[in-house]
Amino acid sequence: MTVVEFLILLLTAQTHVLQRLAAFFGEDELLELLERANEAQETQAETNPKATFSPEKSWFIAAPLHLTKTSPYAELEGTVRELNLPAVLEFHLWAYPFYRTIIESPLDLKMTFHSQRPGGEALVREALNQAKIWIHHLPVHPALAEQVRTLGMTPWLRFQNDVMKRLGARPLSSV
Repeated sequence: MTVVEFLILLLTAQTHVLQRLAAFFGEDELLELLERANEAQETQAETNPKATFSPEKSWFIAAPLHLTKTSPYAELEGTVRELNLPAVLEFHLWAYPFYRTIIESPLDLKMTFHSQRPGGEALVREALNQAKIWIHHLPVHPALAEQVRTLGMTPWLRFQNDVMKRLGARPLSSV
């Protein structure tokens, strides 16, 4: 599995979260929640900077130059285009914090996960952890928090199973 394949699965999971939340709240209310959550996270980051997760290059193997004919960035853009999100939700998808962490890291998107290193599992754990944090930061009424958490985490559990299967590990459970 390459880094770009991981990112495609990650963006697909977050797309499903956005679609589920849009169906639950309505697109306009979801956009308002996303804007308020972004403002709160920016304020929190300014007042309480913390170390961010960074994948280790030793978890990956450099891909041969001839491996892919298309640009990994073109693959990402094509995948997101095929997801048919409204433009504003697509913007929020591209701005998803954990995606930004990986895409802005020094990793080459053509790199593959090293089968003998725990990097794939660590990256999946961090993706789930970041998804929980993202969902937790949505400013929803406390009476809806559990339902929103369930709606938001289901696609991430599927993501976890998909990635672990592609890495050759047994999935933890069926989703």
